[in-house]
Amino acid sequence: MIKFIKFIIVFSILSGCGYSPMLAGKDYPFTLNSIKIKGEKKKINSLIQNNLNNSISKRNKGEKINKIQYDLEIFTNFSKSVLSNDSKGDPTTFEQNIEVDVIIYKDGKKLKTVTIKKKNSYNNLNDKFELKKYEDNLIENLCYNIVVRIMNILSNV
Repeated sequence: MIKFIKFIIVFSILSGCGYSPMLAGKDYPFTLNSIKIKGEKKKINSLIQNNLNNSISKRNKGEKINKIQYDLEIFTNFSKSVLSNDSKGDPTTFEQNIEVDVIIYKDGKKLKTVTIKKKNSYNNLNDKFELKKYEDNLIENLCYNIVVRIMNILSNV
């Protein structure tokens, strides 16, 4: 009997905990009419564009009525630098910086300009293919974090 009660308690606690992505469960009070992105790296621009489109389109299929409509103009800047070298002069630590300037428009009028800066430091790897895959993964994560920040800013405008 005691084992059954413990099982019920543990089961109810564990079933009550659920994972949901940060952007998936939100219903935003706005829609995006247009998103114009300019910048150096096309990959970063496309990642931000796709993440913004996915987060808005999942929630707002055909529901543009009674929602605030924004236009975004986004400028991206990417830099990669060496933070430290070993005794031979080979790089041991890198840093990636992504800086995004977001201009928010409503009805053709500029509402707000926001600068978002994200950076990540990481160690060098011997296998350059693995290093490239790791760098690409870091860029994807930084872009996702930037989109989350943009969505939070738009929710509070």
